[in-house]
Amino acid sequence: IKLLKNPKFWFAGVMALVLLIPHLLWQVSNDFPSFQYHLVGRSSSFKIKYLLEYLPNELCVFNPVVLVLVVYILFKNKPVDSFEKTLYWQIIGFLAFFGLMTFRGHVEPHWTIACSIPMIILLSKKCSEDYKFCSIARRYLLYTIGLLMVVRVFLCINSPITRRIGYCGNGQKNKAIEQVAGDVPVVFATSFQKPSLYMFFTGKEATTISSFNSRRTQFDIWQFEEKYYDQRVFVYGDYGEKSNSYGTGYTAFQGFFADNLQTVNRIRIEYGDISPEIAVGSEVTLPYTIYNTYDHEIDFNHPTFPVKMEAVITPGKKVCYYIPVDNDIELNVIGKGEKISGKLRFLVPDIPSGKYNFGLTLNTLFGAAFNSDMVRIVVDND
Repeated sequence: IKLLKNPKFWFAGVMALVLLIPHLLWQVSNDFPSFQYHLVGRSSSFKIKYLLEYLPNELCVFNPVVLVLVVYILFKNKPVDSFEKTLYWQIIGFLAFFGLMTFRGHVEPHWTIACSIPMIILLSKKCSEDYKFCSIARRYLLYTIGLLMVVRVFLCINSPITRRIGYCGNGQKNKAIEQVAGDVPVVFATSFQKPSLYMFFTGKEATTISSFNSRRTQFDIWQFEEKYYDQRVFVYGDYGEKSNSYGTGYTAFQGFFADNLQTVNRIRIEYGDISPEIAVGSEVTLPYTIYNTYDHEIDFNHPTFPVKMEAVITPGKKVCYYIPVDNDIELNVIGKGEKISGKLRFLVPDIPSGKYNFGLTLNTLFGAAFNSDMVRIVVDND
């Protein structure tokens, strides 16, 4: 509370805000992607595993010995001044906040790494004041340093285990893809890691197409796929009869060449009000408008990447119910910058009662795209 009376505190806050202006402008111009990514895209229903894995993950991040010693300090020693009290609050605050975040989704272990700084300060201070504590800390920390070196050496060895967890074999795998794709761009789906690794190891162009089965990423802001429209690309992945098998062993993969890429992630769909409560088996009628924001036309009957419009009802990002719709107009080609309005009808499928998110989507070979805003509805199955 005393900070609120300190002019230096307010000066630091104002200067930080000034330095953040470019980033804030970027957030506004891109529809606040960071907030959507962390507060919406990463959220999911509660799972006990998210809570149970939190402490083991934190033990690995901070070193079990360090975390146990710091917790001992927090419980056994009272802070001697306001600075030390601040260190206590930073450690407890970070760990408690992200502990609560486990109730809405997976918490990445490194998110709490900022509180390692106050941990180091408290630990070093305690070691300088208490010889017995220092000797215990030194002894066990040396053991963990040795273990850490062994693990690091193991992670550098190319083996089935290290390849499985992604520490080895990425270079060979991506070089194998490059040998097939050549100089044409490689298109992945629902993974931002794969195109990132491909570009890193080969220096060639790649992108990913997000969908309801994944989440939006920086690639959705870059929009590399727009450069590849109507160009030859290599589509990585198993797409049934379209795909061919390449490589051998752990470099084996599937994919196919497409002479003209078409995606629909930049198409926007707006629709009329839907009743906040709908019953299973009832018919829903909605007016809608499709906006083609691309600089080219979209062919719903594309020979390789056809498009179909669907309704989607989802309780979370892992489960989606895609519902066929009947249109009062036939969707064939939407021209550059064109908008088309119509009405659609669909029957509410037999799904459990509960709260859901509803929206409209365009489904393609890459999955259902994020084309409309989602609204909350309640489905009644009684």
